[in-house]
Amino acid sequence: MQTMAAGCVRCGGELPVRTDPRGRPARYCSDACRAAASRERTETAHRAALADAEARAYARGRAAGYAEGRAEALRAQEGRTGARTATAPVAGEQYLPGMGAAPAGAGMSRQQRRAAERAARKSGGVR
Repeated sequence: MQTMAAGCVRCGGELPVRTDPRGRPARYCSDACRAAASRERTETAHRAALADAEARAYARGRAAGYAEGRAEALRAQEGRTGARTATAPVAGEQYLPGMGAAPAGAGMSRQQRRAAERAARKSGGVR
């Protein structure tokens, strides 16, 4: 059998007297204390999720810094050898100098490319 709490979990106030012994024992002295405790739990969970998201964003920022450092290293290598050793752009960059012309639609999202294609068809009269 579960022991009865001495008082309200949130404020420590006196629990209401129960006439019926069946059911779950009261933990809060009032609905106001129950609602306030719920808000506190929600806020605590929100703060924990926010701290976790900030930690992930910091880790991503460090990864972005790595990508920038890698791009600089490739530029330096290109200057020494006169040729680019990597064929794909580094994360966060479109195209590095010396790669030639960018392909049509480079740096555009699928939605932007399709809108540009529709505009080209419309202006050219091709359906």
